[in-house]
Amino acid sequence: MIARWVAYLAIAALVGGLVLIATTWGDGVEYVLTVRFLRISWGLALVSTVVNLAATRAEREGASLLSSLSPGAWSDLADNGAGLAMLARLVLLLATGWVVTGPERAVDEATQIPALLPPLLAVATFGFSRAESGLDLFLTPAAVVHVVAFAVWFGGLALLWRVVLAGSGGRDLVDAVRGFSRLATPALLAILLSGVVLTAKLVGGASELLGSGYGRVLLLKTLGVAAMAYAGVINRQTVQQRLGRLDHLPGRTAVRLRRAIGTEMLTGIVVLGLTAWMVSFAPQGLPDQVVRDHTRPAFTTPIINDDVELDIGVGPARAGLNDVTIDVLEPAQGLVALTLRFDPVDAYVESVVISVTPTLTGRGQMIVDDVPFNAPGRWTITATGDNTKGKIGEAQATMILSAADGSTVDTTAATTTPAAGTATTVATGG
Repeated sequence: MIARWVAYLAIAALVGGLVLIATTWGDGVEYVLTVRFLRISWGLALVSTVVNLAATRAEREGASLLSSLSPGAWSDLADNGAGLAMLARLVLLLATGWVVTGPERAVDEATQIPALLPPLLAVATFGFSRAESGLDLFLTPAAVVHVVAFAVWFGGLALLWRVVLAGSGGRDLVDAVRGFSRLATPALLAILLSGVVLTAKLVGGASELLGSGYGRVLLLKTLGVAAMAYAGVINRQTVQQRLGRLDHLPGRTAVRLRRAIGTEMLTGIVVLGLTAWMVSFAPQGLPDQVVRDHTRPAFTTPIINDDVELDIGVGPARAGLNDVTIDVLEPAQGLVALTLRFDPVDAYVESVVISVTPTLTGRGQMIVDDVPFNAPGRWTITATGDNTKGKIGEAQATMILSAADGSTVDTTAATTTPAAGTATTVATGG
C-alpha cells in the first residue's frame, strides 16, 4: 500500500508539473529547479512502481519480496486488468524518460502530445485498481477521471511550492501562479464529481457508510476533500487579490502563497493516503467476483467416494498463503456438514481446517482466500461430514506444495504428523 501511495504521489507530481509547464509556464523548462523537480519525481516514481509490482506479486504468489523483484516473475500479474495496469504503468514511466531528459519537448508544439501522453496514461492506470475481473461501464471511467484530475491539481501545486514560489521573480512566475488557478478549478470540480460517481457505485447503500470499513474510511476522506476544496477556494481568491495587477512576484508574497499552497498540498497528501487505505477494503457495491483477485489453482485434485465428489484446487501451490477453490460436484443438495482437513506429511506444522458448509450445502463452488500452508511437501486432504442420510464416508487425496520460491522439495523424507489438536481453522468466503 505504501509503495503504491508513493508511486502515485511521484507520478502525480510529474504529470501535474508537466501539464502546468505545457499550458501556462513554458519558461519553466529553463529553471534548473524545474528540471531537478521533474527528474526526482520520475526517479521516485520508477523505484516505487517496481517495489509495488514486486510486493503485489509476492503477496499473490506467497513468495519473498526479493525473489519478486525479478522482472521475469511479473508475468504472473498479467492475468487480470489490475495487474496489466501495473505492468503498463512501468512501461509508460520508462517512456516518460524521453520528456524528463528534455522538458522542452513538453512545450514544443511538434513534440508536445507524444511528450505528455505517456505520463498522462501512466497516472490513468491507477483508475484500473478495481478492474480485476473486467471493466465497469461507470466505475472505470470515473476512476480514471478522478486520478488524472487529482494528479493535475496535486502536481501543479507541488511545482508551485517547490519551484515557482521558491523566491521572488519576474512576470513568468506570476503567469505560472495565475495559470495554475485556472487549471485548479476545473480539476477540483472533476475530482468532486467523479468522487460522487465512485461513492454511489462502490459504497453499496447509505447503511454501509458506518457499517463497513470502506464506508468509515470514505467518511474520513470526504472530510479531507472538503477541507482540500475549501483551502483551494481560499488560495485562488488570495492569488486574485495579491497578484491581480502585479507584473512581478514580490518575495513576501511568494512566502505567504508558498505557506498557503503547502497547507493545501498537505491536505491532498492526507486524502491520497486515505484513498490508498480504501483500496485495501472490499466495498459492498462491487460485485463479488471483482472484489478480490483470486490466485488461479496451480493444480486440481479430486476427492471421491460413494457419498461425495469434490475437486480441490490450490494456488499458487507454494508454502505460504494460498487460495483454495472447492467445487462440490456431488451431491447436488443435502449436505448438512462438510469439513476439509489439510494435514502436513513432511513437516511439523499446524494442520488447516476448512468448513465447506454452510457456504455450500450442495453442488457449487467456493473460494477461500489466504489459507496458510506453512510448509512445502506432501499434505493429505481429508473430507468428512454428514448429509441428510447420515454420516459421509471419509475420503482422502494428497497434494504436494513447492517451496515459497517455487523450487521443488524432496518428498521422500520420513513421514511426520502435526501435534495433536494443532489445527488452524480458516474463515470461509465466497
